[in-house]
Amino acid sequence: MNLSRGMQFVLLFCLALVIFHLPYINTAFEWYNTFFHELSHGLGAYATGGNAFSMELRYNGSGRLLSGNSILPSIVTFSGYFGAIVWGAVIYLTASRTKTVSNHWALALAGLVFLSAVLWMRDLPSWVISGVLIASFLAIWKFAESAIARFCLQLIGLYLIASGIASAWLLFKIDGHNDAVSMANKTWIPASIWIVIWVLSGLAALWIIWRVESRSE
Repeated sequence: MNLSRGMQFVLLFCLALVIFHLPYINTAFEWYNTFFHELSHGLGAYATGGNAFSMELRYNGSGRLLSGNSILPSIVTFSGYFGAIVWGAVIYLTASRTKTVSNHWALALAGLVFLSAVLWMRDLPSWVISGVLIASFLAIWKFAESAIARFCLQLIGLYLIASGIASAWLLFKIDGHNDAVSMANKTWIPASIWIVIWVLSGLAALWIIWRVESRSE
């Protein structure tokens, strides 16, 4: 049975949501999410005149990026969740094009992780995790002619969106410092508003992908 591209997208997103709630398996996928989340903080710093100094990735799926000198630190903070969602949409939509484009895209992502490791990572866990990410993207590049390679890229992209939505929503239940609280301190806009904005950004990304995939059928 041949499924439409729109239906494939729906099923893949449901799979991404299931993975998000699976112990141990979700940790490996969170490495992708954490990398692109922290990368987005770093890009936000550079975009606002600042610098990124170091990136830390942890085996439990957490991470941190140290930055400074930004003229708009709120943009740096906002970029984490929002940027990971955008990366997820771009990864999915690019992988959904021709095999040649998907092949080149996987190689470009491997290069992006490698460059980030060289520039910002200073400790063993970060290097190990970045090595795993690089190896996975290179494996996808190597076997790009296989349908499973494109499937993997699409799943990674949708996982970034699913995790972005779910993780942002879970901030409602987390006491203490987090990106939403930091945004509230910097802008005087309640943390709950920023959480809703990130969730809506994820839903908007899903809607855009749905429209693109539906028109491609």
